[in-house]
Amino acid sequence: DAHLISFKGDGQILLSSQLSESDAVALGVGREMRLRQIDPETEKRLAIHRMETLQEHDR
Repeated sequence: DAHLISFKGDGQILLSSQLSESDAVALGVGREMRLRQIDPETEKRLAIHRMETLQEHDR
């Protein structure tokens, strides 16, 4: 996991500024994407992933 993509608590996708628009298109992801349902356990894991993503890109 390169921590270039994560999700907000409401399911909205977060794309790293290090992910170019052309790479996002090649991966088939866009800023309008979101997860439809998030159960409490998944939200906990996403919160951890978001923190790791922020830490990874703050180095």
